[in-house]
Amino acid sequence: MSAADYPQGDGNPECPHCHGRGVVPVPKEQRPPFAIGDLTRPCTCILARDVLANVERGWKGLSKADPLSHGETSPLRGQEDKNLRLTLSNKAFREHLRHVAVRMGPNWNFLVTSEVGLMDSWLSNIATEEIEDPDVERRRRMKDATHYQTLIDLIEPPGLLIILLGVKSTRNSATAEVILEAVQHRNYKDKPTWLVDQPMHRLAPGHLAYSPLLEATVADWPRVEILAAGDTPQISPGGFQQFSMGDDLPSTGGAVPPVLSTPSSPVGVGGGNIPENKTAPTQNLLDSSDAFPSHPKKSKGGRNR
Repeated sequence: MSAADYPQGDGNPECPHCHGRGVVPVPKEQRPPFAIGDLTRPCTCILARDVLANVERGWKGLSKADPLSHGETSPLRGQEDKNLRLTLSNKAFREHLRHVAVRMGPNWNFLVTSEVGLMDSWLSNIATEEIEDPDVERRRRMKDATHYQTLIDLIEPPGLLIILLGVKSTRNSATAEVILEAVQHRNYKDKPTWLVDQPMHRLAPGHLAYSPLLEATVADWPRVEILAAGDTPQISPGGFQQFSMGDDLPSTGGAVPPVLSTPSSPVGVGGGNIPENKTAPTQNLLDSSDAFPSHPKKSKGGRNR
């Protein structure tokens, strides 16, 4: 079937499957019984475009993160419905989160925010000129920043809320309390949250976001550390364990996938053994950074303290 058989659609004009139409014919053997006329389904280029758009919605710039090395797996895969404490570098976090996000489909409702984003929404009833928090004031003046009317508007809707710590550079005595409020509200709504810190800037006494009550609230959360060569893993209260190279699994909802490591990035998990599984690694059409154009075609379709 040639491209001339169908009018131009909203697909990728360079796609070898749909030639820009956005849909492809359903093979004869896959048509339902008694089907009449031409049947089509969305092309993979449309799926790729929509997935990338959703990745950018969840965290602007995430789609530009480097894919993991061929055959490399992520211990975050399959953990999307669980509370987690993560310790890894910002670069590694972006790479592993991208690995997960491009496998979750175009409708995965995740959102990455920071202490600054939380404080901005918590102080939403305070005018920018009256804000005494330099980080929040600076964020308010950013043209591309998303602002929320209340803290609840930010923290409640996402299926998975990811709080990236270490972004805030100035002290605000309410920071830990606001993070605690977010965590407790998510627990109340039975929605998962990931708290992310860095190997050289852990959530511990002295961290701008630390409080004993916050630490106690998340003390029983599973802890995953993805460490570069030379980093020393910190033993968590539930025990720290090393895992050898294994294989990635598709998300299985409630099933617990293996927590694995790469040769250069040992992974430590506190709180129990997770068995290895020898299923082949998942492949994804977005694992190649140059698989699709950089700018895919868009679909039509508080208080101060």
